[in-house]
Amino acid sequence: MPISSKIEMTDEYDRLALDYNTFFSVLEPAVLADKQMKLRVLITPKGTMANSQLTLQLCLKAGRTLETCTGRKLLLDATKINLGPADIGGWIHYPCWKLKTEAPVRLIWPVYPYNPYGDAPETSLDHAVAALSVPLRTIGPEDSSEPAHSTEVSVDIETE
Repeated sequence: MPISSKIEMTDEYDRLALDYNTFFSVLEPAVLADKQMKLRVLITPKGTMANSQLTLQLCLKAGRTLETCTGRKLLLDATKINLGPADIGGWIHYPCWKLKTEAPVRLIWPVYPYNPYGDAPETSLDHAVAALSVPLRTIGPEDSSEPAHSTEVSVDIETE
């Protein structure tokens, strides 16, 4: 849970800043064209961040096909899918949209999110999502004598 937040919405840009105990993040969505947008995420640790990752939930539906830049076509069903950067190759295509990134992303399907009303994870494939994760490098020197550095992750999204 963020300890503080700030949102900026202008004609030129939108920005959401979130402050957590161990890091600070800034999310900047930008419309590039009529059917194109970019999501830029900047993460600045408040110390050294080892073995961390940024994860985006993708709302995919069972019965649909997911395609990767490497030519893989996968029918989404209850079968576990775990695609690494070499399997994805730079973009994924889902009916009505394509997501591109230069980051070394990993995609896992199906992931059953937590249901606070049931006090447990979802169990139905109808509520499953995909987790698109980007590892964050260890940021800042091990001795922490220098300030931590920010990591930027960007994804481009095109709709059809």
